[in-house]
Amino acid sequence: LVKDILANLQSFIPVTQNEKHRMPRTYAAKVSRVANHLVLKLKSDKGTIGGEIEMEEKYSETAGNVKQRYNPINAKAEQTVLIDIKDAYEYDGLIKVNGQIEDAFYHADGNWGLDFDS
Repeated sequence: LVKDILANLQSFIPVTQNEKHRMPRTYAAKVSRVANHLVLKLKSDKGTIGGEIEMEEKYSETAGNVKQRYNPINAKAEQTVLIDIKDAYEYDGLIKVNGQIEDAFYHADGNWGLDFDS
């Protein structure tokens, strides 16, 4: 699919990659929710010293206010971070190392991935 999209785009304008592809130093391998906790399974390279998770938190689908959250993380090759989110609704997060964005994630409470109709 990606090759088709790039080929179609190339037929209209030149396509060049200006940035060299690199693996993120720290990234979210899995994001889930268990009871009152947002569960982030993080993986990091050996050179990562530490980092932080920044999140925008909404308490409900219709909430007009957005709360900013900050959580420091330790340097480990693999770790699970539990963040107490009580009964909040939506999270839009960034994983940063040395102030640089390495990964992003989104999590919303609800049945977005479930289909109850046959």
